[in-house]
Amino acid sequence: MTAGKITNSRGARRIIMKKVAWLIVMVFAVGYAFADSVIMKDGLVIEGKIIEKTSDSVIMKTRNGEQEIDRHYIKRIIRTEPVVTASKGEESELGVPWQDAAPLDKEGSVKLVFDMKGTHAVSGSVNGAGFTGTEVTNEGLSLAGDYTAYIKNNIGLGCGAILQLPRKQSNIAGNFYFLPFYGLVKLRTAPDDDRNYKYLVGHLGYNFFDADNTYKGTNATMNGGLYYAAGAGLNSKHFQVELLYSASNGSVKQSGLMLNPVNRLVQNCTISRDVTYSKLSLSVNVSF
Repeated sequence: MTAGKITNSRGARRIIMKKVAWLIVMVFAVGYAFADSVIMKDGLVIEGKIIEKTSDSVIMKTRNGEQEIDRHYIKRIIRTEPVVTASKGEESELGVPWQDAAPLDKEGSVKLVFDMKGTHAVSGSVNGAGFTGTEVTNEGLSLAGDYTAYIKNNIGLGCGAILQLPRKQSNIAGNFYFLPFYGLVKLRTAPDDDRNYKYLVGHLGYNFFDADNTYKGTNATMNGGLYYAAGAGLNSKHFQVELLYSASNGSVKQSGLMLNPVNRLVQNCTISRDVTYSKLSLSVNVSF
């Protein structure tokens, strides 16, 4: 009887130890089943427990210890436990995962632009007679700035403006300039930790058009028109290099005693001309 009791006692302990072991496994399994997840923009998933959130980062306790994650690289957060933020208390129902969107990725840039030689194309009429012409324009500088907000990791929408410093045609006197305001679309590759990425960009907008008296003559009315551009660039940390093709459109209307551009005689004329200035530009940008 005594030996039987000892045997039964040992068997009971084994059963209890198995149940304890299974209980420990289940606790860990449940713990990981309800773990928080941080999904990065590059596809990496980090699991653990979020212990603090700020406007700039998320602090997470993982198997390898505490880890601070820059919000800039976070695509979304899935969590199952209450989390206290630096600004206010924020809770979710325990055991019900919900998503916390990453802050909108925003980017501004200031640009110094070198405009290569371009073309100044004109089509219009003098006293009802049509004419066309194209001249090469000299190089010039422009100043620009734009702002982009990324609605997805690789798609950005924004706006910008360019101030073209006065420039002239190679064989015709007088300076002219355009002032474009535009909306933009930017498509980029996924940024790495140093914000290195490649991108394509497109502009569409309206530009103002003006010139000195030598270019536009007397009694002239100048109007702006459509502006569009397309290009590509490289971003490294806070610097960008961008190559852009652009076209600016405008019109000039004149009337009075002036040089007739068709017969080169001074006479009373009514002149209407549409102008398209197109060029390639290379810019160095500082982003922030």
